[in-house]
Amino acid sequence: MTPEEIEVPAGPVSDKLAAALGSGSFPEALQLAVANQGLTLDRLQDRLAKAGHPVSTTILSYWSHGRSQPERDASLAALAALEPILGLKVGSLSRLLGKPRPRGRTTNAAVPTTILWADGDPLDRVLAELDCPYDGRRTLSLHDRYRVDEFGAEAYCRISSVIEATRDGVDRILAIYHDDTASGRLPHVTPTSGARVGRLRRDSDAGFTVTEMHLDEVLQRGHRTCVEYELHFEPGGERTLTCERHFAHPVRQYVLEVEFAPHRLPARCYLRHAPVGSIETVEEVRITAAHVVRHIFLDLKPGLYGIEFEWPRQG
Repeated sequence: MTPEEIEVPAGPVSDKLAAALGSGSFPEALQLAVANQGLTLDRLQDRLAKAGHPVSTTILSYWSHGRSQPERDASLAALAALEPILGLKVGSLSRLLGKPRPRGRTTNAAVPTTILWADGDPLDRVLAELDCPYDGRRTLSLHDRYRVDEFGAEAYCRISSVIEATRDGVDRILAIYHDDTASGRLPHVTPTSGARVGRLRRDSDAGFTVTEMHLDEVLQRGHRTCVEYELHFEPGGERTLTCERHFAHPVRQYVLEVEFAPHRLPARCYLRHAPVGSIETVEEVRITAAHVVRHIFLDLKPGLYGIEFEWPRQG
């Protein structure tokens, strides 16, 4: 199909849009189509909801920036409804979609820790100060239990981790936390089992805190242990937008639970799967009657995994 064969609405970016629909990428074509109609993502979301396809502005933003793409049946149905709203023939955008992200068990090799963050330079500097190599051990399973307060801010998190030594003489681990609110409010880390606290390094401007913890026992290659610790946050923090983990090694199991105050619930919650080297996928997850959202991730390859929150606008 050539650009001349695709009907697009008249507008200042119509030539670019026609070219993108003919041979461009899905994110580029979507951005241009939205701009050509003069729509905001909020207005686009409203129109899709009225058409019976509720999709968050977060998802629409991810689609338009290439962080994720429609893959599941509900998302593909929403895309089919979106095309006429943008003045396009059905199939104009869907034909540009890339291959779905591979699912199932993976055995990808480890990646450098600092590439897992958008700006890993501050973290690299903090790790260099501690002089504690991040290699030599890997996480087999991890369980995060967050509690969010009545203002929507993180109040507490309990972490249980099973680790395995990949070389002899492993005696320390590092707990890395990054503040997504840009408030400079970093938690205090308290080991409760399997380790004792060591050195602490922070970069408040970049939102990183790294805590060294000394294991109760020195691990030899192939040996495993369990470590539990807690994050305690000072009251009065900003409303959190996401709870997530960055894994540098493959992980067998990651359990993520977030408990909300009954009178301060997000409008929607979304799972994020962003393996290194693969397109990010996002899907909605429900909050239980006990005001908890949880998910069990299995057989993860290195990358980012978590739950993102969309708060009510009036909140």
